[in-house]
Amino acid sequence: GTYYSVDHKVKYNQRKNYKVQLITILYGYRGVMRYGCSDTAEKWLYYKPDLPQISGPSNACIGDTANYTVSNADTGTIYEWYKKQGDPVPFNKGKTYKKFPLTKSDTFYVRGNNHGCLTNYRMVILNVNAYPASLTVKNDSVCSGSKANLKGNTNVGSIEWYETDISTALLYTGTVYQTPVLTRDTFFWVQANNKGCVKSPRVKVLARVGA
Repeated sequence: GTYYSVDHKVKYNQRKNYKVQLITILYGYRGVMRYGCSDTAEKWLYYKPDLPQISGPSNACIGDTANYTVSNADTGTIYEWYKKQGDPVPFNKGKTYKKFPLTKSDTFYVRGNNHGCLTNYRMVILNVNAYPASLTVKNDSVCSGSKANLKGNTNVGSIEWYETDISTALLYTGTVYQTPVLTRDTFFWVQANNKGCVKSPRVKVLARVGA
């Protein structure tokens, strides 16, 4: 849209790729274009994408699936996933990546590529944890008006205590749970949780209360 300009400069306001044309005209003696000679050169100008922001888990469990997405994907940009920085070939291309089945912790890198305009690498760290293999409990018997000491153990992770088998309100975390003062037989429920890898179902623990 700019005429009779040499070494023209323009700043574009929108983040997109632009095709620029330079039309060169040698006018004839009559001074009109149809009697002159012209040539056209074209060049694409590509913008540099933003550093990719990755949404997905930082912790997962062995045997599960981890899904990752570039949440700020730029139009026209190809996202390349690498095992390490500097690898010549990405192991995945696109805005999403599904990793399964998970067997161990891993680190990988993502960058945006818009026709050679590259972002820096974004590092993604995934910690993969094992599900607890065992969960044992020990009941307690007390007199009415006393507190009971209930026990739970697991091979890995922590013990979490709940009032019911479906409650979301956590009562306590630890291997020994001291109940409030009890006047009747009362059940509690425990689960083993290793950094979000939970062994199901919950196990019932009984506090027996005698007169």
